This record gives sequence, structure tokens and C-alpha cells, in this order.
Amino acid sequence: MDKGKIRAEDFREAFAKRQREGGKVFKWVQSDYFVDAQKRRYGVTWSCEHSGTWFLNLLEGEFDLAVLLCEVRPGVATILLLPNGFVNRYWHSFSRDKNGEMKFNVIKKSGRFHLQIPQPVGLVDVSDFVSPELLEAPERPEVFF
Repeated sequence: MDKGKIRAEDFREAFAKRQREGGKVFKWVQSDYFVDAQKRRYGVTWSCEHSGTWFLNLLEGEFDLAVLLCEVRPGVATILLLPNGFVNRYWHSFSRDKNGEMKFNVIKKSGRFHLQIPQPVGLVDVSDFVSPELLEAPERPEVFF
């Protein structure tokens, strides 16, 4: 497994652990997807760009809530939790690839977070969906075989 996939796994697990420590039932289902006690499906994706722009994706139809983990510095990410209502509002406007993955282009501009959604929508402020606490996912020790 390459380092990027390992780090994505580390961040997803750190997010799941935080949910569980907060008293929530939060079970892994497959790959990037978890389910809570109310059977809501969370798509949890991570990007390590540190330039203020993050490119993330989730498989269309596989999630009710989109959790975008944007690494702001090594081992630390901002959490954007996009609720179903928000995703549904812009559902038809999101870009998708040939595999059915919805594309989320997050931009931090003037201290606020935005999603760049293709025209005619454009830039949408998502700062209200940013968690007040950063997520930490320390790097695993290097393992050599």
C-alpha cells in the first residue's frame, strides 16, 4: 500500500475513533464508508494538499453525509461535514468521473472554506460545516521488510 493510502486510512480511523469516543456508534462498512446508529452512511475522504486547495472524491450514492478531511499541516486536518441537505442541494452540479465518484474541490480563501462547484453554481461558502476542532492523525512508524 502506498503512503498516501496509508495516511488516508490513518485519518479515517482517527475520525472514526473521535466519533466513538464521543459516544457514537460508528462502524466501518467498506473502504471510505462508515455507518452510525441511525444507519446514516458517512463517506470519509482525505487530501494532503497544504496549499489551501484540496481535491477529494466519494462514490456517488454511497453516502448520506460527506466528511472531507483537509490536511492543513502534516498530521493535522480540518474536518468539513457536509450534511445530506447540502449535498442534495448541489447533487446535479457536482463533477463526477467515469467511475461515478463525485468531486469535491475545497478552497480556503481569506480564512473561510469554500467548495468550487462547476458553473453556474461557482464558489459556495462551506465554513458553517467546519468542525471547531482539528483532527490529528500521527504518522505510523516506518516499517521495513
